[in-house]
Amino acid sequence: MQFTKNQVQRLKEIGCDFDAEHSFASVEARELAFKDMERRSIENNRGALHELRKVGSAPFVDALAKSISSFLRSRGFLEVSTPIIISKRFLNRMTIGDDHALYKQVFWLDDKTCLRPMLAPNLYDISDRLLNIYGQPLGVFEIGPCFRRESQGNKHLESFTMVNFVEWGIDESKKTERLKELISLFMMLIGLEEYSLEEEDSVVYGDTIDVVVDGVEIASGAFGPHPLDNNWGYDGTWLGLGAGLERIVMMQEGLDSIQKAGRSLLYLGGISLKLK
Repeated sequence: MQFTKNQVQRLKEIGCDFDAEHSFASVEARELAFKDMERRSIENNRGALHELRKVGSAPFVDALAKSISSFLRSRGFLEVSTPIIISKRFLNRMTIGDDHALYKQVFWLDDKTCLRPMLAPNLYDISDRLLNIYGQPLGVFEIGPCFRRESQGNKHLESFTMVNFVEWGIDESKKTERLKELISLFMMLIGLEEYSLEEEDSVVYGDTIDVVVDGVEIASGAFGPHPLDNNWGYDGTWLGLGAGLERIVMMQEGLDSIQKAGRSLLYLGGISLKLK
C-alpha cells in the first residue's frame, strides 16, 4: 500500500520531503502518515512565510535580476527596456514564420502583434540605433518578461524572465574566448560554477553553445556574423548569451519545480501558499 497519486501531488506542492515509494500495511496507516506529513509541512511553511515577512524579502527573480544588471553595467554594458508587445514583422525577420517550430508557441494579440517570445528582435532593432550613436564595440542587454505557450512541466513556464546580452563589433579571432570568459564570470555571479558547455543546434540561431548544470540547460550563447543579421542591416561580428532567470533560481535553490520560482499565485519565495 503506497501513497495515492493525489497524496503524492499534495505533499510535493507543500514542499514535503518524503519517500513516495514508502509502503504501508493498511489504508488506515497510509492515511495517518499522510495527515501527519501534511500537518508538519504546513506548520513549517507557515513558519517560513512569517520569517519571510519579517525580512521583506524580494521575490527570487527580482533579486537575481538586480544582481545581473549590476554585474553587466559594471562591465560596460548598456541596459535597455523595450516593449513587451512586438509586431509580426519582427518575428518574420527572425525567420519565425507560420511553419516554424516556435510559431505555435506565440501568444498572438491579433493578426499583426503578439507578446514577445524572446528578447532578441527588440535588441536587434534598438542596437541598430545605438550603434549609429556610439559606434563599436558596444555591449547592450535587457532583462524582462517573455511569453510562450509551453507545456506545463517542471522546467517550463508560459510567462518567464529572460536576460539577453550582446557585444557588437567583437574581434572575430577572440569572440569564442570572450564568450567563454563572460560565461565563466556569469556563472560565478549566480553561484553555479559546476557546469558544462555543449554545442547545440538552435531552431533560431543554428549552432550555439549551451550552458548545462546537472543536465539542465540554463543559458545559451551564439555568434555572428549570422544569416539573421542581414534582416536587420548588420554585417559585423557579435556574441551573445541568453538565460532564463526562473530556471537559474530553480537550480540555485534546489527547487523541484520551476513553478515555485516564477510569478505565481500559489508560491512566495518558493514556499507554498496552498496551506488549507
